[in-house]
Amino acid sequence: MVATIPVPGGADTVLVDSTRNRVYVSGDVGQTISVIDGRLNKVIGQLGPISEQQQSILDLAIDPTRNAIYATNWADQHVYRVNGRTNQVTTSPDLPIRPERLAVNSRTHRVYVTDESKSAMLVLDGRTLQVESEVKLPGPGWSLAVDECTGAVYVVADNGQHVFVVDGRRHRVTASIETPRSAVEIAVNSTTKRIYVTGYTTATVLSSRTLKVVATIDLPGVLADIAVNQRTNQIYASTFNETAPDTVSQLNGRTNQETMRLDVGLGPAALGINERTNRTYVANVQGKTIWVIGH
Repeated sequence: MVATIPVPGGADTVLVDSTRNRVYVSGDVGQTISVIDGRLNKVIGQLGPISEQQQSILDLAIDPTRNAIYATNWADQHVYRVNGRTNQVTTSPDLPIRPERLAVNSRTHRVYVTDESKSAMLVLDGRTLQVESEVKLPGPGWSLAVDECTGAVYVVADNGQHVFVVDGRRHRVTASIETPRSAVEIAVNSTTKRIYVTGYTTATVLSSRTLKVVATIDLPGVLADIAVNQRTNQIYASTFNETAPDTVSQLNGRTNQETMRLDVGLGPAALGINERTNRTYVANVQGKTIWVIGH
């Protein structure tokens, strides 16, 4: 453990900009984003508010090449873009879905958005926030991840029963992978061509080449989030447990074995990784803190 950083606005979602060594955190109340200096390990400012709504920010994503942070909330039908340098907020037009989860391809500057009540994924131009395409999904979509090497977008959908593969160039579903557990969160290692999804107390490893299950990894509690360090091929999973300490587990991406387990207080939620500094950031909901883990 390197540090524990208090976040006055709370810590629910965490996002890391490895290029600038910044960490962005949204809490469970309000429309602002706390900014943490990754070298100083302290909050140095806030971005936003992104809107006048009172509901909390739901999800964050970043295009580091443009220093643009994208956000959704519970309240409306917009995606918001915040300039990380000027704090200028740009709002999308009204969208045909209620945006909940999102991901960004920093090579194409496209933003992908899902709504758990709709069997569709929107593709937005990250520069203009205009809709480029609406991709029909076989079931309602939730969490999603982008393989920037291939442009493929992987979407957990159909109540977690499948991961759908979307061609990022042609904007259509090309394949589906059935998951052995009801999936919730997803992460991709574009180097090893592995996809990681959470399902209750199990992490499932999928191959993006064969579209088959490679392994399942049992973990000590209910999974909250999963994240990948592509440089080291290490995977990190946060878990919570009513009868044992809440933890973050480190998994070896080659052997699919748990190699480390660290107690992280009450209520670990989202994870973020700085691949340049090899640090993992854990949002602690109940403690309103960010835990910094060095490796």
